[in-house]
Amino acid sequence: MLPSKNRLTEFFRSQNFVSGSELRIFFRNNGLESSRFGISIQSGVLKKAVARNRCKRLIREWLRISLPHIKTGIDFWILVASVREEDLSSSDFFNKTLSTIFKRGHLFVSD
Repeated sequence: MLPSKNRLTEFFRSQNFVSGSELRIFFRNNGLESSRFGISIQSGVLKKAVARNRCKRLIREWLRISLPHIKTGIDFWILVASVREEDLSSSDFFNKTLSTIFKRGHLFVSD
């Protein structure tokens, strides 16, 4: 995880982000050999903590599988803007959404 709440403001002020209708991914170089990830979902997006935790688990699982294909040396912050609880029933929704956004931002190694 990315440390320090104050550093989040640096992400949100940066011009480096890629947006989709459901997610916004902020990113910046970190000068390290590995990438770091943060995920946030406001309680207004999904009312129940169970649904927010399921959403985070699905995103972390996609990151675990896709990590070899993601560029290194970058800090990522994934902000969930709007998700329906019906979309959490399968991981296909996040597979398609995250893959599309990462491709659009040229954040995969092959890009």
